[in-house]
Amino acid sequence: MSSHGGPLPDVSVQKTEIDSRLNASMLGTLMIGMYTIVYLGTMYICLSRAKPSKKVVVYAISLMYILGIANFGFEWAFMRWFFVENGDTREHIFTAILVLPRWLHVLNNLFVFIMLTLADGLLIWRCFHVWGRSSRVISLPLFLLFSEFGIFIASIIILLVTRAEPTHHQALVVDRLESSGYILSAATSLAATFLIAYRINHLADTDAQSSHRKFKQIIEMLVQSVFIYSMALLVQAVAVAIPASISSTRVLGLQGYSAIILIPIAGMAPTIMVARVNLAASDIDLHQKTQRSRGTDLVFQSQATNTASDSVSQVLDSEKGAEELAIEHSTAFGR
Repeated sequence: MSSHGGPLPDVSVQKTEIDSRLNASMLGTLMIGMYTIVYLGTMYICLSRAKPSKKVVVYAISLMYILGIANFGFEWAFMRWFFVENGDTREHIFTAILVLPRWLHVLNNLFVFIMLTLADGLLIWRCFHVWGRSSRVISLPLFLLFSEFGIFIASIIILLVTRAEPTHHQALVVDRLESSGYILSAATSLAATFLIAYRINHLADTDAQSSHRKFKQIIEMLVQSVFIYSMALLVQAVAVAIPASISSTRVLGLQGYSAIILIPIAGMAPTIMVARVNLAASDIDLHQKTQRSRGTDLVFQSQATNTASDSVSQVLDSEKGAEELAIEHSTAFGR
């Protein structure tokens, strides 16, 4: 969030900032195109299986895609504000980049925060099911999620009550709140991913060697997707937290690029994970149909029927005395 006051910087600084903002918008357009391809491909994979993915996951990734497209609409509104409403001179464009309409800023932030909260909530929902619907296990990531949500709401409220152009102190407060929210979002996703990976690794150790490798692949998919998402959040948190003057072209450029790539990454990371887990589940389902497992196995097929998969992963307790594996009828990733 920028507060502008005083003389404008040199012409070279103005041109650099305008050029950086325009290039960031083009990068965002490219990434939204990539996100669209990823989303449509994932929907095809989820809905073309013999047993389609669970509706909650389909609805979640669809809602995230809608929010991503809405955020792209805000980017179009920003470009119109910069170059149509204030495009008379270079000085007007530069000033418009630094000072956005309050309603546009608030709505854009609101959509971003909703999308991040939804992505983290979906990951916690998977963690809840992989641990056999244990509320105690997800207490930490759930606390982080509520804290993240509260901080984002606080920043929105401050923006709403700021009637005029924000002072430097008000801008710093909002920036620090948003930075804290991004850090909490990264911590939420990392905590939930660690719990999911730990549970799968523990159960995979009891499985056959051939299936064990499949479960290790699932863990790698989780870590890779969440790592990229968390890195994008941390970069955005650092960019927002750094105080920037109107002549700090590098900092302003970092803020522009980090903000523009965050939403596509926040949407693509869980969407790609859903697609990869569905594909991996298909391989494990095929393996389970051709090889009988012994003891208690973590398998990717429904316990309600013997021939079809109803979730991305499910823990089957064939030995009722095994307490450490007694999470019968629980879905691991909630496909």
